[in-house]
Amino acid sequence: MRTLIVDDSKTDRSALRGMLERVSAVTGINEAECLDQARGVLTGDAVDLVFLDIEIGRENGFSLLESVGRDRRVIFTTVHNGYGGQAFDSDAVDYLVKPVTEDRLLRALTRAAMSFGRPTAPLTRVPVHRSGSARRFLVLETISAVIAEGNYSRVLCGSMEYPDHRRLREWEKLLADFAVERLDRSTLLRLDHIEQVEPRGAGACLILNNNGKIEIGRTANERLREVLA
Repeated sequence: MRTLIVDDSKTDRSALRGMLERVSAVTGINEAECLDQARGVLTGDAVDLVFLDIEIGRENGFSLLESVGRDRRVIFTTVHNGYGGQAFDSDAVDYLVKPVTEDRLLRALTRAAMSFGRPTAPLTRVPVHRSGSARRFLVLETISAVIAEGNYSRVLCGSMEYPDHRRLREWEKLLADFAVERLDRSTLLRLDHIEQVEPRGAGACLILNNNGKIEIGRTANERLREVLA
């Protein structure tokens, strides 16, 4: 799906773009910071799905719907939860309240794909927990890294970290379908989530495209250089 993000917040556009860039079903991402820009993009045929904020400066996102047309789909993204009825009355695919989470976004994209009549693979969710910690269900596609901690692990998903009872080798099997590389004895990293590599002595700080960060040591940094080369 080719997408258009319409939002006057650069931070919110960047966060949503970072998540969309990791979804294989998304083949293009356009951005507009105002409705006039959005209308310009929509005059072409490069958009299937519009992520539309509601309060855009002094404008209202609902006024863009006429330009969107019937052949495209709309997912509203807003900090307000009071427009849901109006949004669904306008045949929106979904209504996401900011901050948008990876799991919620993927479910909305699945609905959009189904509305186009396109086949979509089910999302693979796994329970993540350690004895004494809350059980969370994470979508495998959103996991950026797994760090070994003795007989357990720590899972990085977006800017959040979750303790888990699995060892690293178990995570290697779970993430086998993704571009995951084992950098050293304790670090499993999804390579296509890396946005920037900042040197830190012999190691590095990796900036991920979902607002996450991870520090790696000398051995992991050397292996990462080999893989990226």
